[in-house]
Amino acid sequence: MRDKLKFIGEIMRGSRAHFAVAAAAVAVGTLFSYLIPLIVRFTIDTVIGGEGATGAVADSFSPELSPATLAWLRDRLWLCGLAMVGCAALQGGFDYLRARSASVASETMAFNLRNRLFDHIGRLGFQTLNTLDTGDLIQRGTSDLQTIRQFLESQLVEVTRVLIMVAAALPIMLLLSPPMTAVSTAVLPVVLIGSIYYFFRVSHHYQAMAESEAAMSNVLQENLTGIRTVQAFCREPYECEKFGLANLTYRERMRDMMRIVSTYWGFSAFLCMGQICLVLVVGAWWASRGLLTIGTLAAFLTYVGMLVWPIRQLGHALSEAGRANVALNRIQAVLHKPEEQNPANPLRPPIRGGIEFRNVSFAYEPGYPALKDLSFTVEPGQTVAILGRTGSGKSTLVNLLPRLLDYASGSIRIDGVELNRIEREWIRSHIGVVLQEPFLYSKTIRENIALGDPRAHRSPGRIEPGAEAKRRMMEVVKIADIHRTIENTFHEGYETMLGERGVTLSGGQRQRLAIARALIKDPAILILDDSLSAVDAETDRRIQGALRQRRGCTTTFIISHRLSTLARADLVLVLQHGHLVQQGTHSQLIREPGLYQRIYQIQNQLEADLQREMAD
Repeated sequence: MRDKLKFIGEIMRGSRAHFAVAAAAVAVGTLFSYLIPLIVRFTIDTVIGGEGATGAVADSFSPELSPATLAWLRDRLWLCGLAMVGCAALQGGFDYLRARSASVASETMAFNLRNRLFDHIGRLGFQTLNTLDTGDLIQRGTSDLQTIRQFLESQLVEVTRVLIMVAAALPIMLLLSPPMTAVSTAVLPVVLIGSIYYFFRVSHHYQAMAESEAAMSNVLQENLTGIRTVQAFCREPYECEKFGLANLTYRERMRDMMRIVSTYWGFSAFLCMGQICLVLVVGAWWASRGLLTIGTLAAFLTYVGMLVWPIRQLGHALSEAGRANVALNRIQAVLHKPEEQNPANPLRPPIRGGIEFRNVSFAYEPGYPALKDLSFTVEPGQTVAILGRTGSGKSTLVNLLPRLLDYASGSIRIDGVELNRIEREWIRSHIGVVLQEPFLYSKTIRENIALGDPRAHRSPGRIEPGAEAKRRMMEVVKIADIHRTIENTFHEGYETMLGERGVTLSGGQRQRLAIARALIKDPAILILDDSLSAVDAETDRRIQGALRQRRGCTTTFIISHRLSTLARADLVLVLQHGHLVQQGTHSQLIREPGLYQRIYQIQNQLEADLQREMAD
């Protein structure tokens, strides 16, 4: 609980003054609301009825007045009405101040928390992010955060108002008439106990409802992202049924919660109305016997209404507190996940591209190593090709270089400096990565390419290229062999707006655009993770030729199964079950028995068979 209160204090930083103003406005507005029943009592009993006021509060509020003064006031009753209107106007003004201050404070809190959550998710480790559902994260950053904001804006101030009203009303009521106060508060303990019971009953239902809503959102997000796959395999009925089940679960959770809510509101409304009726009946009987003045009865009827409904509302505030507590727990669960950490006193050495692996091992799960005792050396500017069957550890190996994954044992040195001593952002700024399925943003082609340029001038909605940036862009798009495609295929050229995730482009076009984006940062190390698999052989040849012209400028890692690509590499690494089983040049490995030689023979045999079939 202490940690939670500390966290709430942190997220309210910068808005505490507004909450303080809202609380003060509630206090002052409540006092003005309590003056109105006293004015009504004074008007009925003293001005109209001519009865002497009784009770300490009444004496201080309505002192003994001369008959001439009472006659003057009786002739000008509009002054009493004006006093009530003035108190109501002041109460309304302070209510406005309360609502405005609470809204500003809660929105400031939500703004800060939203930025903090987004920033934290962006700093989570590669493996941690793989365990989180995108739809669930979106739910926590939108719906859960909105729940907290609404609670702080309305219910937190409402609880303050109830406490102030009870603290201010009871002393006034006791000074007016202790017996009538006992009658007026007879049912209030039952309403209060019911509110607390309702809070504990509804809290776990909110938890179940939030989890089912997150599951439904995750199904929706997956289907929207993979809608083309769903349509291609005619899986619409299955996916509709899957979403329907998630939707049904959410509806049942919501129905359970609404059943409890409706029971509480109905029962508490019956008790509150019963309390008002009890005051009316008992007060009228006492007034008929001369034990209570009409003005005091009118005041008590007003005060009871001002007490029972807020106390009933307290149950709603407590239930919203339970809901906000669930939302807060879900957000804290994400914020408590460890971020990527830099070493103490991280280094920023010059990066030229020299790489050395010494007995490097890595495991996603303990006891199941993905890489085992890898050792090899790469000189700056060399091209390294990596070959291996699916699951042999190729992508894992290249993910170690930008520290998306951290090796468990062994040593990786970049230009003689231990990799885990280098600042993550620094090493990543010198590495260009192109994945087999590259991610493109819903921006123009120019903006997607320029995203990789650390020197490009960025503004929140647009990237403005200068003359030098345009020159670099023309250089990299020609290397990636995408310039002619952009100019000849798209009517608006580089200003063409891409669809979500680059859906308007073919697989090969997305890969070539991603290569240009990686090259524009002028990286010391370039990683091509099977990123030429979707391009034709002729395009592959042109890209490889353009990259070879840069040889000596960039250390390049290429994951590929094309012998034409492997043959031009300075070093070929052959992986099998996480082990480095072969390394050397193409000419060396084709003469060495092993996996590389078998693949070489198979591909040669396939080409020979194809040539014979074409000849026949």
